Amino acid sequence: MLEAAGVEYLINPIGRKLKEDELAEMISDFDVVLAGTEPITDKVMGHASRLKLISRVGIGLDSVDLLAAKRRGIRVSNTPDAPAPAMAELTIGLMLSLLRHVHVANAELHRGEWQCHFGRRITEVTIGIIGVGRIGRRVLTRLSSFGNRACWSTTSIPTPNWFQNSSRNEWARRRFTAMPMLSACMFR
Repeated sequence: MLEAAGVEYLINPIGRKLKEDELAEMISDFDVVLAGTEPITDKVMGHASRLKLISRVGIGLDSVDLLAAKRRGIRVSNTPDAPAPAMAELTIGLMLSLLRHVHVANAELHRGEWQCHFGRRITEVTIGIIGVGRIGRRVLTRLSSFGNRACWSTTSIPTPNWFQNSSRNEWARRRFTAMPMLSACMFR
């Protein structure tokens, strides 16, 4: 698509996260950088006289020197929703791995051992989601396909009569509001 539009581009030729000096060497002829977590420092921008836009794939901008970009008139954007579906899928994959002991069996097989591990089915547990933002909301949506119980938490303020009008999930949502640092957990 880019080629058809006459856009020249370069995909990271090294195949790993670029270091500051490597990026500085490559960036000189580009107007736009679609960045991962590479350090886009004032030094890097100093080598990019044509640079007009840095777009970070994901939400974090901590690897971009925002003050240097502003000083140089370079716009900076991010794509906060881009990694959310993959993170939700990874979260559920890790839940399944923990429930079925996949990680333990994998390590044992790599050591040449074989043991039968009994796990639990995802429908046998109640899953608590703490934080219903971009990722938590997607985790809840995907978990609904399994038909299990899910409790969730958000930072919303309860209404005065929330207890009389709430379901079990609503009660759990309010009860777990005090744990903002966790993103998802399972409990019995």
